Amino acid sequence: MYDTVVLALDGSPASTTAIPHAERLAGSSGRIVVVYVHELLPGRSSQATPSAPIAQRTVREWVEGVRHDGANVELRVETTVVGGAADAIAEAARDERADVIVLGTRGHSQVTGLLVGSVAQRLPHVAPCPVLVVPPSGDAAG
Repeated sequence: MYDTVVLALDGSPASTTAIPHAERLAGSSGRIVVVYVHELLPGRSSQATPSAPIAQRTVREWVEGVRHDGANVELRVETTVVGGAADAIAEAARDERADVIVLGTRGHSQVTGLLVGSVAQRLPHVAPCPVLVVPPSGDAAG
């Protein structure tokens, strides 16, 4: 079990595959710090990506639900320009003294990841701790 698990969620179904893994790693005594990155469109200091309000609400609802059930869960909302999510998650993990970062991935190919950017591909290079990347079909069996 880990004392502090950073769970990166963006509200997508792919990101939620990481939830059971983070819960298992934190166990009953660890804490989970959920990091949601609010990405702003380049050159528009206050305009977020189109799906941001729905995604952030989805993440907040999950955090409030598991907190209500007694889990030690906190939410951190970070803001960055599109493409800076991995660095924002790494910085949050550094601030929280995380033992591990857990995130789901959409399973893009390396080429697609290079073209559209991939948090899962960049994060292991900038993270201050181990990173567990859960593939789209990653169930928590075991």
